[in-house]
Amino acid sequence: MQSLREARDQFEAEFIRTTLRSHDWNIQTTAEVLGIDRTHLWKKMRRFWIER
Repeated sequence: MQSLREARDQFEAEFIRTTLRSHDWNIQTTAEVLGIDRTHLWKKMRRFWIER
């Protein structure tokens, strides 16, 4: 069974991927939609190994 942290990380990573795809991988627009700073999105992408 997953821990809460693992489940949350999995959800967050997939949510970011889905949002990036729906905005044609535009980082600035995706960050605005997510309500976070663009640099924060880049950090999350590196943390979750998200690449185009």
